[in-house]
Amino acid sequence: MSGLGELRHEPTAKRIRAQLGEATVVDSTRAALVWEPRRVVPTYAVPVEDVRAELTPAGAAPADTEEVGFSIPGLSSRPVLDPSIPFGVHTADGEVVDVR
Repeated sequence: MSGLGELRHEPTAKRIRAQLGEATVVDSTRAALVWEPRRVVPTYAVPVEDVRAELTPAGAAPADTEEVGFSIPGLSSRPVLDPSIPFGVHTADGEVVDVR
C-alpha cells in the first residue's frame, strides 16, 4: 500500500482479448496490469498495435477525481478508488479514447 499514490504497472503473462459485439478488437500477449494513483484494483493496458479497432477521442470530459473515492483514515490522506468507482475515472495523465 506504500505505492498507492503512484502510477504502478507490471507485465502479465495472460493473453488479453476484448470483443465489441462480435468483433475481436484487442488480442495481446504483451499486456500490462496498471494501477493508477489511488486505485486499488488494476486494469489491463495493451500496446496500441494490438488494438484492431478505430480509437477516437472520448466524448465525455474527464471527471474531477480529487475527492472521488472511499476514505481510509490512516492509510491515505486522499480517498482511494475502490471497485465501485468506474474505470472511466482516471487519476493519471493520458488521452481517454473510445473504441469503435
